[in-house]
Amino acid sequence: MKETRTWRCTQWNVAVALGLCLLTVAGAAAPARAQDEMARDEMTRDEMTRSAAGLRLQDGVLTLSLEEAIGIALERNLSLVVERYRRSESEFRLDESRGIYDINTRVDLSAFDETNPAASNLDGADIRASEGTSLNFNVSKLVPTGGTASVVWDNSRFKTNSTFALLNPSFNVDFDLRFVQPLMRNSGRETVESGIRVARNNIEISRENFELQVIGV
Repeated sequence: MKETRTWRCTQWNVAVALGLCLLTVAGAAAPARAQDEMARDEMTRDEMTRSAAGLRLQDGVLTLSLEEAIGIALERNLSLVVERYRRSESEFRLDESRGIYDINTRVDLSAFDETNPAASNLDGADIRASEGTSLNFNVSKLVPTGGTASVVWDNSRFKTNSTFALLNPSFNVDFDLRFVQPLMRNSGRETVESGIRVARNNIEISRENFELQVIGV
């Protein structure tokens, strides 16, 4: 019985000793981790401070000249940042409005294959079969007067089993130069470029708003 009690006491002492060792290690590691986190946070703050437009930090005091203070205020003011984006948007709107004078190109390709029973003797076959393809090009451009100049090139091919067809297959090629000018509505440079003038006015408005924001800052 005495040996049993001694073994139990020894086991309990070992467990307590291990627990105390773990608590000691954990207690020593926690301050170390806290110190590391504080050091990292301090380094981050220092880096952010130094990166702020090359500021000078001496003995914990931030030294700024009047010009540097004005420069930082103008660079980091959120209202000015938003106004800069608005100016850029207005300039993009002007480029978009000028796009009405871009050259438009269009290509059409089509094909068909038909088989129909003859409706009369004039069809030239008991069951009339026909097929065809077409390839068309169209290039157009708006002019300041409101008119549209275009170049059209049409190409087509047609084939049939009708006995009345003199050319089989037949080809058709058309080349046209066209100019369409409205005489009343949508006529004139003022009407055509109204969107461009609006975009230019918006740029001037955004520039004036930006100057007012700068003066306020």
